Amino acid sequence: MLIFLHIPKAAGNTFIQILAKHYNDSQTLRALGVDHIWQVVASLSPSEKRTIRCICGHLRYGIHKAFSQRSDYVTFLREPVSRILSFYYYIIKTPAHYLHKSVVNGGLSLDDFVQSNLTDETTNLQTVLISGCDGKVSGDSLEIAKRRLKEDFLAFGLSEHFDASLLLLSKALGWSWRYYTRQNVSANYDKAKALNDDTLALIKEHNRYDLELYDFAKEVFLSSIEKYGNNFYSDLRVFKKNNRKHQRLYGNSAARLVTSFCGKAKRWVVGKH
Repeated sequence: MLIFLHIPKAAGNTFIQILAKHYNDSQTLRALGVDHIWQVVASLSPSEKRTIRCICGHLRYGIHKAFSQRSDYVTFLREPVSRILSFYYYIIKTPAHYLHKSVVNGGLSLDDFVQSNLTDETTNLQTVLISGCDGKVSGDSLEIAKRRLKEDFLAFGLSEHFDASLLLLSKALGWSWRYYTRQNVSANYDKAKALNDDTLALIKEHNRYDLELYDFAKEVFLSSIEKYGNNFYSDLRVFKKNNRKHQRLYGNSAARLVTSFCGKAKRWVVGKH
């Protein structure tokens, strides 16, 4: 059973495109809600649990304990400041998001949003989800998250190096199909450059464990590239070339594939983080 721990605004919807090519929707547990997934799992009978081959969504490490079959975790991490920017501007442009009214009608600036108590998604979320901790994040949580990434995850990627990540993930999973078109992309590079020092310091203060976890993940990621072999970069060039062809031919249908996969998955769990 594959468990895709989807960190919000870290290339998850793009990766789900590829999952949809490998897993039957009737054997997939799709979750949007860190806590509510446990309620849904509790409602499944033992025989229903045994049919699940893929779990994907916003969840903490640990859901595998509710299943008897072997499980492998994968995830994507994202540079923490970039993730917070993407999250904030995605909320603003998405009226259906559960935080949209609070942020837009409240006129919350980025600083206000990061310091608000509206959500815990702005404070070390990557450390929380990967460590599986349920409570206040700490240095111990960070060390647990590091150990999980290195020892308990089959593989992981970095959203800033998505194509390279796909090569590593597909090799670990034995996948031959790995083509995609980008989903839910927010253009935040200009906004990141325009950040003033105080706002940047504020975001970093609220995500100091995530920043350290990301630096650690980059080291492990580079080590995984070295283990791949001498043909990694030639394979990467070939993949990029072929994927550009795929994007030109199937861009619109890929978006429909994600919607179909999410809509038909065995359980669709919606909940706030």
